[in-house]
Amino acid sequence: MMLFQRNVTTSTNRWRGRKFSKAAVLQMLFFMLGVIFILYISLMLVIAINANSLHTTLQGPANTIFGINNARESRQSEWDVKKSSNSKINGNQFIQESADIQLKENTDQSKRNVIINEISSHTTLKAYIEPIDQNSWDIRPLPNRTHKAKDLKVLSFPKVSFCSRLTEQWPVDNYPEEDPFLPWIHDVFPTNDGKFIQFIAQNRRRCDTGTNDKDRKTIMWRQPQLSLFQHVPLQRLENGRYKLSSHEKADPDGKESRFICRFKPGGEETLSRFNFNYDYVSFRKRHKATFTKIGKWDVKSLHTSQLLFQCPVPEHLQEKIRDGSSVVNDIATLFVDIVPVRTPPRYGSPNSFLPPRYSEFVNKTAELDILEQWGDHVLPKIEDSGRWENIPICKPSIMTYGKEHDSLKRRENKSHRLISCVWASSGYSTRGERFGIHDGHRRLREWLHYVFLTGFDHVYVYDNSGGNSNKTSLKVVTDDFKGKVTRLVWPSKVCNVGSGFQMILS
Repeated sequence: MMLFQRNVTTSTNRWRGRKFSKAAVLQMLFFMLGVIFILYISLMLVIAINANSLHTTLQGPANTIFGINNARESRQSEWDVKKSSNSKINGNQFIQESADIQLKENTDQSKRNVIINEISSHTTLKAYIEPIDQNSWDIRPLPNRTHKAKDLKVLSFPKVSFCSRLTEQWPVDNYPEEDPFLPWIHDVFPTNDGKFIQFIAQNRRRCDTGTNDKDRKTIMWRQPQLSLFQHVPLQRLENGRYKLSSHEKADPDGKESRFICRFKPGGEETLSRFNFNYDYVSFRKRHKATFTKIGKWDVKSLHTSQLLFQCPVPEHLQEKIRDGSSVVNDIATLFVDIVPVRTPPRYGSPNSFLPPRYSEFVNKTAELDILEQWGDHVLPKIEDSGRWENIPICKPSIMTYGKEHDSLKRRENKSHRLISCVWASSGYSTRGERFGIHDGHRRLREWLHYVFLTGFDHVYVYDNSGGNSNKTSLKVVTDDFKGKVTRLVWPSKVCNVGSGFQMILS
């Protein structure tokens, strides 16, 4: 019994066979409590830091808004001082400086909306409508236009904002009919090298081809749509204006042009060029004329249905556009204005006014007398001209829609050997529901299997199903071809049909 009691007493001072005094045990206990306290403090600090980070994340957009407003107010005050001093100011400089401030850091959707609201008044897509008097076309030489900026009607399209949704937001279905000299643009994007802005437009005159009085009046009103397909030579004047010219006197970049391109915010101007000469194609196809005034047969000509032209990019902007750095958080910071040169369409022989590079094909007996037709016709200032203004310059298409764009920074590094583009819909019907197709899913699936068997390795599907309804789309089909098919939403209505289902290979 005594032995058991002694063992119990001494066991309190042992630890795995080692003896400790009570003072040592207390010291070890306090040491362990100290370690636990330090660990507790460290844990509380980590939690506090994370909580502060979370709070900052949640409050970031609001703080950013105040930061943007303060920067904008400071910049605006500085700008007001400049204006009050009557100094010469570049009207676009403030826009760019404000955009630089606002788009400096990565932003979420809330901040994007703030940015759009801040700069939308300066960069909203607009159509400037210029009155048209077709009776003046019969006057020789063609009289100068006398309209001023105050005479122009302005239509705004504020929904055109994000680059990734540009094809969806573009006002294809809200085309300004009052001014048919404005191209009916369906898409716009930079080329991969950043040297040109490519425009894809359509011939609006082909939309109403009936024989009733209303359609005939519409066809005549839309004659300017034909002019846009035919080049004009332009010569720069010393005062920054332009005049219609002969091929021989035109500037080198103005021998085959139709639009003045003004880039913002810098204000640099270039002259457009065509992807190919439409009159020359008509001549090679042995057409008697590229267009006819009454439009009896030329509306069926395929090559005059789609208008293709490019705006050369000023050299100092090319790299920024090529690498996509001009687009910040899916919002463009560079823009281009399109100013059409307004002349009546040519209805004569297609080879009566070919540029010098086609000199061997020019019809000398029917050659157009430019001095008689145009005389000394000087174009008005851009501010006094009808135009598309603030067209956003987004990234090259492959950087917007392609997942492998990092390997496509140069033309020589192509990701596909042979691609196809298809414009398709889940169904369509002609005017009056005289004819329709409602099995677009099955047709597209069969067609995709066919093109891949024939050697194509990638297909871009422009889905037009939303042109009339959002109930159906082609996504259920394209999802079955992962990595081989890229689907782009293209919900524009198509003239002459209820919804589109066409296939165009390229």
